[in-house]
Amino acid sequence: MRNRCKIAAATTRFSHRFTAVCGSFSVGALCVAQTVTVPATCNIYGAGHSAPRANCSNPGPGPGVLPVGINIPPGSICIELVDVSGSILFCPGGCGPAGPDGTSFATFTLDSVDGISGFTATRARALHGVFLADAEPANPAPTPLTFTDFSFTQLAPQIAQQFYIGDGLTGTGTGSPQRFIVPPGATRLFLGFADGLGPCIGWYGDNGGSASGTVLISGIVQQPRSQTACLGGSAAFSITTQADSTNLPISYRWRKNGVLISPLINQSAATPTLHLFGVVATDAAAYDCIISNSCGSAVSAAATLTITACACSLADIAGGGPTGQSPDGIVDGSDFVAFINSFSTGDGAIDPLAYVAGGGADGLAPDGVIDGSDFIAFINAFAAGC
Repeated sequence: MRNRCKIAAATTRFSHRFTAVCGSFSVGALCVAQTVTVPATCNIYGAGHSAPRANCSNPGPGPGVLPVGINIPPGSICIELVDVSGSILFCPGGCGPAGPDGTSFATFTLDSVDGISGFTATRARALHGVFLADAEPANPAPTPLTFTDFSFTQLAPQIAQQFYIGDGLTGTGTGSPQRFIVPPGATRLFLGFADGLGPCIGWYGDNGGSASGTVLISGIVQQPRSQTACLGGSAAFSITTQADSTNLPISYRWRKNGVLISPLINQSAATPTLHLFGVVATDAAAYDCIISNSCGSAVSAAATLTITACACSLADIAGGGPTGQSPDGIVDGSDFVAFINSFSTGDGAIDPLAYVAGGGADGLAPDGVIDGSDFIAFINAFAAGC
């Protein structure tokens, strides 16, 4: 399996990979493409508990081991499992082998156990998942789901509601990737198998084989950072997002103290970076961003803007500050280099001071053209110093 690094203006796909094993958790809140191996002994009913679960007085070969756990970063919208493969055996005599999609049954039902819902399906012993919050699951469990049509493209399970994954495609070995919407409050995803003689759970000890695949998490991977700006200066808040495997478009809506900022007033309110020009005292506030696609929505962490009365000119754009974005109170070579780099690319989104002059409805907003007037405006400010 391979993971290719993609970088676009609004989205970034990270290629960090690692292998998780039964009962373990991934590390790194910004890890959004993770290779996992799920042995057939992983009991999905052990999700969030200290030991695997069984609910029968005679649970057969045993309850197995804990499922694989993956951290879900704040701001996640949905997950996919891609490139899923494997061979699963379910008894000492080698029953199977079955792939991640499991085996066909007329009806297969397993009970809910200790806060994890059961399910009914026409396939058994497939790869399953369950989202959890930080708390240990407890009864009553959510209503069990029923799976008879496995060609769904999107599913929105509740926290602690077990769901079918299989090979993560709308068909067996073919089709489109299926998306699983992250429920509000979810911080963890568990992967494992549901095995038993329905409705009893607890026949894992004689299992063999495993399923492997890559978990893709789409959503926010870098939150906006708080910063300080000078009165009359500028500020910028940015987020980085991860697209899904099909690069499903993501929209952005920035808010100030929980109120949407109109793009008609500030066009950058609908982009991954919110630019503020000619800041005034009332711009001191908390800013966050709502990201959305057809899979769902998520809200970023809030970042605060602190306004100070600076003696420096607008040429103080680089070189320090608590976040690396704020002015440092010195106009020097670092500010000049930052401006020249932005000016030479012609991309004002990199540095708003690359287009501070030349127009705009209020005389402060950029006019969308980076030309000599912007260069002269900066040089004059740079010469004035602090």
